[in-house]
Amino acid sequence: MKKIKVLTVIQLMRKGGVELAAINFARGLDKSLYDVTFLLVDRLENQDETLADELRFEGFGIVSLPDNCRGYYARYKFILSFLNENHFDVVHSHVLFFSGAVLAAAKKAGVAVRAAHSHAVRWNREENIKFKIYKFVMRTLLKFNCNLELACSQKAGEFLFGKKELTLYFHRNVVLLFILNIIQ
Repeated sequence: MKKIKVLTVIQLMRKGGVELAAINFARGLDKSLYDVTFLLVDRLENQDETLADELRFEGFGIVSLPDNCRGYYARYKFILSFLNENHFDVVHSHVLFFSGAVLAAAKKAGVAVRAAHSHAVRWNREENIKFKIYKFVMRTLLKFNCNLELACSQKAGEFLFGKKELTLYFHRNVVLLFILNIIQ
């Protein structure tokens, strides 16, 4: 049987926060059924190389955006190219509002399951006009490109997707495993 290819998009490789939750989700998958690759969208200088080596040893792929990939459009183009070259079945994005761009690229590349996963209930920076425009654009991209909205809580879902009923709340790997079994 062909393995289901899952791309998990996180900011960086570290032992904490959203990234650790995403790593633990991936570790809970049966490696005989799933081939998981992590795409890191943050700068390499902040990475926990020990954790990255540990994950590579466990059989996970790890890809980082190149240093010259600056700006949202350049990142989108890189992700689209990467998805077109590697033909993933699932993209599971944990990068908050930037998930809109990630999943727009995934839809354009023909990825069947495009999940955005919210872990946050607030922004830890000033919400100036530039951020509000960014949030509006990314939420619009999510609306048209995300076919699986996931959140750790109702508040986390509202923060990313706006005030509405969410598709699913995540409790460990139960929901993701159910969804991945559907597409097998």
